[in-house]
Amino acid sequence: MRAALEPSRPDEASSQRRPERRWLPVLAVLAVIYLITGAGDLVAGGLAGSPGPTVDVGPAVQLHPARGWETEVRHEDGDLHAVLLARGTVVLAVVATPARGVEPGDLLAEYEAGLLSEGFADLTVGEPEMGTLGGLPAVRVGYVGTTTGGAAVEGFVVAVVSATGQGVVFDAAAPSGDLAAAVDDLAAMIEDADVR
Repeated sequence: MRAALEPSRPDEASSQRRPERRWLPVLAVLAVIYLITGAGDLVAGGLAGSPGPTVDVGPAVQLHPARGWETEVRHEDGDLHAVLLARGTVVLAVVATPARGVEPGDLLAEYEAGLLSEGFADLTVGEPEMGTLGGLPAVRVGYVGTTTGGAAVEGFVVAVVSATGQGVVFDAAAPSGDLAAAVDDLAAMIEDADVR
């Protein structure tokens, strides 16, 4: 990863370079289109029944969806893996990609600079909070924003890097006012995820 941070030109400061991630546009397309089009209404009735089967997001993470959550989108592209779970209008997007040598805060900052700044017309991001996820250092941040289509969205992001160097980003989002009803499920699914 160090080589990726070296300046490609002698007059370019190494702090000005950011390693590019192919997964930023993928998640932006998955989550924002899902929310804007109201596709969440298709699964709004799925609250009954037992928890669904486990969902693998590449080799990096295994999710245990809560009751009523359905896998809506799955994307695989080389070492990039993304899954979008939904219940009603609330979504949980999980993206995994190699991130050896990267700290969770760096992963979060890169994610904010990509999806969160580019996916919204107006955005307010809270202060990052450090914590742990499955014994690994993690960072969490909340956000509220307005999409380019005028939809008000609220959400939070959790970023973690596994011991094997896999970067995992969890992005929970919903139209404003809808997130609170699902926050317990979201927290449980993220906390119970097996990050490898």
